[in-house]
Amino acid sequence: MKNSDTKTKILDVAEKLFAETGIHATSIRQIVKEAGVNVASLHYHFGSKEAVIHEIITRRLRPINEAKEKHLDEIEEASAGKPPELEAVLRAFIEPHIHMHKVAGDKVKIIMKLMVQVEDEAEKLKLLHDPAMMTVFNRYISTLQSILPHLSSSEVLWRFKFMIGSMHAIMLQHPMPPDSPFKNEKENTEDIINHVITFLKAGFLAPASTNSSVE
Repeated sequence: MKNSDTKTKILDVAEKLFAETGIHATSIRQIVKEAGVNVASLHYHFGSKEAVIHEIITRRLRPINEAKEKHLDEIEEASAGKPPELEAVLRAFIEPHIHMHKVAGDKVKIIMKLMVQVEDEAEKLKLLHDPAMMTVFNRYISTLQSILPHLSSSEVLWRFKFMIGSMHAIMLQHPMPPDSPFKNEKENTEDIINHVITFLKAGFLAPASTNSSVE
């Protein structure tokens, strides 16, 4: 088995086991046994269980972040140095999430569940400090601040966090019973995107919170 194949096999198996039994309940020995490799292979490719978790999550988020950056590049080029339209920026941020959810919903749900599990260990895993992820986040935050100069940086950051939260909620959707008021199978991807944009746009354009506007 090629090194690249071994690495991918370990990640695929670990992803499956983490989703089924949880991160803490899954041992390195279980991963290597099901992957058909030895412990040395896992340590060679990753070094630790924490590194395996980090790579599982980042490999799924990488295409989303690349799409976000590409869309933002196009928006900035079209705006010719002026602050871009808020709706265009919001769409550039959320579309990759929703399209990925439609294309690979089960995989996305697994990653979101893993992120919830490692949330308290983010500093240890360095997940939230991943350079690629932080670069994308910082670019969008900076762009939103240029569009909303009347808001403090703290206010913009909080609204950005709410946007991320809404994406998490969508990507973690669970199956609904037929009579659920939240079930609407007739809506297509574009309908969902438009609902989310309308909601987020209103949130970003809302008046500043008490004592939080730029003075």
